[in-house]
Amino acid sequence: MPRTTRQFLIASVFLLVSLINMRAQIRPDQMDQGGQWLSWSQEKKVNYIAGFVDGYLSGTYHLCDAADRMFKVKDPRRVSSQAMPGSEASVLCLATRNNYSKEYSNTGIDFSPYANVITEFYTKHPDYTAVRFPDLLLSLGDGKCDTADQLYQRAVKGELHRVVDRSSK
Repeated sequence: MPRTTRQFLIASVFLLVSLINMRAQIRPDQMDQGGQWLSWSQEKKVNYIAGFVDGYLSGTYHLCDAADRMFKVKDPRRVSSQAMPGSEASVLCLATRNNYSKEYSNTGIDFSPYANVITEFYTKHPDYTAVRFPDLLLSLGDGKCDTADQLYQRAVKGELHRVVDRSSK
């Protein structure tokens, strides 16, 4: 192989790798939560939500189960409720847990309704892209917010946490 051809191939490979590397890097507008979310594909958003909901539901179940073991029937610290006297701690605990029933459709499990609301929130309200998407998901549990505008109202009231930029301090 002639020397110039080899140099051309090496330079081409270097240029290609550089372009791929530049494309893979996160742009400054993607550094906040909203920018990161909006840079993801729909499939990645839905997979994130599926993992979040699975972790949240199993984590709260185990926490509530542990409450039963901590507060035995004869334990003076046993949880009681006027609404449900004699209830086990886990029953009371599980009653306060978020549920995510929008995931069920006639085609099976589908988390895209949640992904769509979060995407709409970050798109319509760019001043709130520092709001963490886990907090948005917690606000989208059944009986809470259903729309991006409802999430926005919570954000305006300061009810949603923002990521703190520590680099400016």
